[in-house]
Amino acid sequence: VIENTSMSIPITLKHGKMAHEVWIQPGFSTQELKLQIETLTQVPPSRQKLLCPKLWKGPLKDNETLPKDMNRAGKKIVVTLIGTAETMVEKSMDERPQFVEDLTPEELWKLKRAAMGKSEENDRIDIVALQKEMGMERDEDSNKMEAYQYNRLVTGLPQHRINDLLVQ
Repeated sequence: VIENTSMSIPITLKHGKMAHEVWIQPGFSTQELKLQIETLTQVPPSRQKLLCPKLWKGPLKDNETLPKDMNRAGKKIVVTLIGTAETMVEKSMDERPQFVEDLTPEELWKLKRAAMGKSEENDRIDIVALQKEMGMERDEDSNKMEAYQYNRLVTGLPQHRINDLLVQ
């Protein structure tokens, strides 16, 4: 923490409802100022946004230095700090909640099957609508449209092959 010297300038640092008086030197690097502020507020530098509309536009960037002409005729300088001392605790993927929207269709299907108490070995799907009777007459005018619709849906696979494709 910089003491009151002939080169240092007092600024008021506002953070929430608290106000701190900080002595800084013109030309100070932003990193040095943020480290000094961290000792006062416990807000880590990565979470600090320093605002002072009288001296700079927007938040003070990490690679900048403080302006050399900060002491403008003894006017009071107020710097606002936006940031919290709390850090977020990162949870592992197993501890995070799972949302239905984030699951793949396969994961969702497996969860539904597990909730119903069914295992994957018992998965046999019989799709009657996709099966055609043996000896379907394709040369009759009445069956041509039906055969065409059927061929659009299925490529003539036997039932056990259709079942294998759907269960995967």
